[in-house]
Amino acid sequence: MVNSYSISGAVIRSYHREGATPKPIVLFSCEEKIPLYHHRNAEVLERLVIAQTKGVLEKCRSFHGRFDKIICTLGEPWVTTFSRSSHLEKREPFTVNKNSIDELVARDTRLFEQETIRDYRSFEEVGVVGTSMPVIDVNGYRTPRYSGVTAKTVDVHMAFSIAPARFVENLLSAFIDVFHREDIICQSMDLARSYLFAKTAKAAVLDIDGTTSTLSIIDRGHVMYTSSIPSGLINFENNLETLFDIKRVQIASVMQFVTDEKFIEYSRDVYYKRIEAAYRDFGVMLRRGANNLKKYTEAIPRPIHLMTNPSWIGTLEPLIKSDLETSIATLPADSLDDHVMYTTQAEARSVALSLAILQAIKNEE
Repeated sequence: MVNSYSISGAVIRSYHREGATPKPIVLFSCEEKIPLYHHRNAEVLERLVIAQTKGVLEKCRSFHGRFDKIICTLGEPWVTTFSRSSHLEKREPFTVNKNSIDELVARDTRLFEQETIRDYRSFEEVGVVGTSMPVIDVNGYRTPRYSGVTAKTVDVHMAFSIAPARFVENLLSAFIDVFHREDIICQSMDLARSYLFAKTAKAAVLDIDGTTSTLSIIDRGHVMYTSSIPSGLINFENNLETLFDIKRVQIASVMQFVTDEKFIEYSRDVYYKRIEAAYRDFGVMLRRGANNLKKYTEAIPRPIHLMTNPSWIGTLEPLIKSDLETSIATLPADSLDDHVMYTTQAEARSVALSLAILQAIKNEE
């Protein structure tokens, strides 16, 4: 998994039993956090990410040398996902079949490439790295079985993910160098996470990344709408660094306070005031992203499923819950789908309480 916060890798074994759902087991995982200062220069950042990716891949290969499937999953800011809909309407009723749906999908794909990708090419060459399965509405109603149905209108909903072509090419080269094979599957995290909700009718997913985040609405495993939020963990950590007057390496200690009963007992108010102040900028962007989604749907489904660095979930969950006035759910470790080579338990860092943070709060009391 490559995003703007870290590069994480996992070795996963999927056990198949006759008549049972395959159960993926995470055998090994590792994570390399991207240094903050490299985000200021795009070219330097790309080179660093490629080098760190090779390091993570080498660790995975060292743990287990042979793999049946190798997947490269890209998150923001490397991937941008667009939701699109095509409409077909005729004066006389017609019979829907696979050919008519395929024509709609092909037409929408061509239009997307001509319009959206053309706009991005003025900045950098991009390419499609993922396309969702189409969701079909016949006569205004969602239906998985459309063949042979008589209709007057058909709507096809799809999602497309694009990424910088040069970066993807260099990233895949890193995979080939490490594993000495070219059958690497590349997909976007926006589409990959949708597999986790293949059996759920409308789910909202908030994925908090490093410099960006994504709020998505997924319907039975299909990405319906997405809203990009230009803020994430790095912005949040920047504010913590200032508010707690600490060094960057001590940031991870903050998350330990949530479960430290002795500390919370006498420093609760001051601690949470600083956490809420650090969160404020992200909260503004999050509400804006939620309002963007409300243009397309009457209400955002509850609960909102939270995906982020697992070390931060305990800190962020109550803030998001209060800010959006909704309930929050986190993905259980065993929810990993067979198609998604990504683990929400990517080696959560465990750091002792920082004396600098403790002293900073004591000075205010």
